[in-house]
Amino acid sequence: MKAYRAKRAMSLVAVMATTGLFVLALATETQAQRNPVDVFNAERARQREEDEHRRRFEHIKDEGFKKPAVVDPRLKQALLAQIKEDFSLIQVLNNEMIRVAFADQLDYELLAGKAADLKRRATRLRESIRFYELKDEKKNQTYQDASNTTQLKQSLLTLRRLINRFVNSPFFQKPGVMDVQQSAQTSRDLRDIIELSDIIKRSSKKLDKTS
Repeated sequence: MKAYRAKRAMSLVAVMATTGLFVLALATETQAQRNPVDVFNAERARQREEDEHRRRFEHIKDEGFKKPAVVDPRLKQALLAQIKEDFSLIQVLNNEMIRVAFADQLDYELLAGKAADLKRRATRLRESIRFYELKDEKKNQTYQDASNTTQLKQSLLTLRRLINRFVNSPFFQKPGVMDVQQSAQTSRDLRDIIELSDIIKRSSKKLDKTS
C-alpha cells in the first residue's frame, strides 16, 4: 500500500509539471481584461523547472490522466495558443447565443451554427487539457431536448452557468497545484457544456423547421 501511494504521489507530481503551463495560461486568460500578462515570458520562467520534472518522471505512467504531455516546444506553443483561443471563444459564443435567443426575432439557424461552433471548441478543450478522471463518476445532471422556445432559452441560461463555472474554476486559478476533486469537477462541467451545446444545436434545428 505504501509503495502504491508513493507511486501515485510521484504520478501526480509528474502531471502537475506537464500541465502547469496550460493551467497558468488559462488562469492568465480569465484575468486578461484587468491584468494583461505576457504568456510567453511566463512560459520561459517555468521552462527550466518543467524540464527538470520531466527528466525525473518521464518513465512514470500518469495513471488516471488522459493525454501524454506535449514535448515538442513548437507543438506546445501551438497547442497553448489554441487552448487560449478556444477558452476565450466559448465565452464569446455563449454571450452571442444569449443575444440571439432573446432578440425580438429568434434566428434558429444562426443559434444552431453558434452552438455547433461552441461544441467544437469545447470538445477540443477536453481533448487538449489533462484532467483527472474519477472512475464511475456520475453526471452533473441529465439534459433534455427543448420542445419550445421557452425551454430553449432555459437551456441557454443553464449553459451560461456551466461555462461561467468552468472558466472560473479553481483548477485554472492555481497553476502548478493539482487538486483531484477540482480537476474532476471541471472536467464534468466541460463534458456537460459539450452535451448541452449539442442539444441546443439539435433543438434549434427542429424548432426552425416547425416555426
